[in-house]
Amino acid sequence: MNHSFRTSFGSVALRPLTRQDALKLRALRNRNSKFFLTQQQITEEQQLNWFQNYLLRENDYMFAITLRDKPEEFCGAIGIYNLDKRDHTGESGRVIIDKELVLQKGIGTLAICAAYRFAFEQLGLRKVFAQILPENIASIRAHEKAGYVLSGKKDDCLLYEITAEHYTAALKKEEATYEYSGVSGNL
Repeated sequence: MNHSFRTSFGSVALRPLTRQDALKLRALRNRNSKFFLTQQQITEEQQLNWFQNYLLRENDYMFAITLRDKPEEFCGAIGIYNLDKRDHTGESGRVIIDKELVLQKGIGTLAICAAYRFAFEQLGLRKVFAQILPENIASIRAHEKAGYVLSGKKDDCLLYEITAEHYTAALKKEEATYEYSGVSGNL
């Protein structure tokens, strides 16, 4: 979806994914394909076709992950998609961080927090879930640190979720702060 939403959490900012970001995402994704459900290498043409189709899809929000102090530098990507307006649910995923570019730990967790902040505050969702391959330990840890809980299995994936109630409860805590490896952000 061609959107203009921006959000942030701690030292991480999310901005709409651009065509240039999509090309960088392709290279990053191909280097890390074993952590995706579809593990084949993606060609530039396939990626550009995906990006054009993404812009036309309703209820599919892709973000470039950046550092707040470098908002134009692409560090990775994350999406909120598969929105069900009737149930007020959506899926978070397509999370990838360029660990060659960003040496700071905890960026994935902060990006996940920023994404569900967007999902709950801007989209009005009640629940966000993520499907994660069991061997993707880094993604599992990042989601758990961001507050997601294991809710089951689907096909070859583990299902994690976070609810708006959990998010709202965290907001109500006095000075609720998420800290991870020296990086912090208010919930």
